[in-house]
Amino acid sequence: MSAKNLASAISIVLGASAIGVGTAHAASAFFPHVVMSPSVTTIVSVANTSADNYNQSGTGPGDFLHYRLYYKDAANNLDPCVEVNAFRPTSQFDLQTIDLGGVFGAFDLGVLFNDPSFFNDWRGPNQTFALGSLTGLVASRGYLVVDNADASGASLGGEAFVFEFANGATWGYQAFAQFGNEPETEFDYEFASSAEFNFVSIMPFEEISTAFMVTPVTTNMVPGGSNAFTAAVRYASPLDPNIAFFDRDEGAISGRVEQGVVCVGRIDASDLLTDAALSLVPDGGWSILELSDPAVVYKLEYGIGSFNGEAINGVFNNAFQLMPVLVD
Repeated sequence: MSAKNLASAISIVLGASAIGVGTAHAASAFFPHVVMSPSVTTIVSVANTSADNYNQSGTGPGDFLHYRLYYKDAANNLDPCVEVNAFRPTSQFDLQTIDLGGVFGAFDLGVLFNDPSFFNDWRGPNQTFALGSLTGLVASRGYLVVDNADASGASLGGEAFVFEFANGATWGYQAFAQFGNEPETEFDYEFASSAEFNFVSIMPFEEISTAFMVTPVTTNMVPGGSNAFTAAVRYASPLDPNIAFFDRDEGAISGRVEQGVVCVGRIDASDLLTDAALSLVPDGGWSILELSDPAVVYKLEYGIGSFNGEAINGVFNNAFQLMPVLVD
């Protein structure tokens, strides 16, 4: 699979940041999927073990990490992302937990859990860490890359969870880490891609909502100003290219629909079948999810009110990454 960079075809770069990127390259942490809306926010924790960090001109030495958020309207899978980036304070062995959407900790610039701002004086610049709250969008989707100035090893790491706080549902993941002296090494996240072909099982469509959260990845995940990397997703069959899906009694169904994603997106499992094919598999079934290009894919499942036709309390919610490419 080869990544398709359509950035050169975008005639207008929207939302390009005024902050320059220095020549130094180092370690980075990649959070492939973040979401913000009136009922959803994303909590990220960033750990930095290095004393080699940036100053605000993008070179070292200094006491800042570089945060880059690529984002777009959450409803538009085929739109490119635009960027907001900023330098924010750090210190060696620091842990910063941040609500990107600014729903929680708004009085503390999005920083959570009583961070005292002693060794890491993040209150000093009086600039928000809640970059997702700056987009001006009602609902946004994107990815986050954070980096320091230390190219000697993987000195940045983190975790994230997408928090649907209206009902208390969450799903989360561990950030990917990379390092190197060039953008093609420090920001190369092709290794994180899910495999080109992955088995997926689908629960009953009317009872459990299933979706695939897709972030195309390439050798440099911090393109200047905007991101238009693409991937297409479709159901496939190990037996016949005309077969899209198998029901729960081994019945083969045709009628697949390919869906594209630019930068980042969400694809409902039902949207990968025609309406006619969907009507034949109300109880779900299984297929092979095929990617046209490298992408990190998370499978999300949730439902409210029943499971297997039986009443349940609360919210059923689950997500996990589809397996990456295996390397010998």
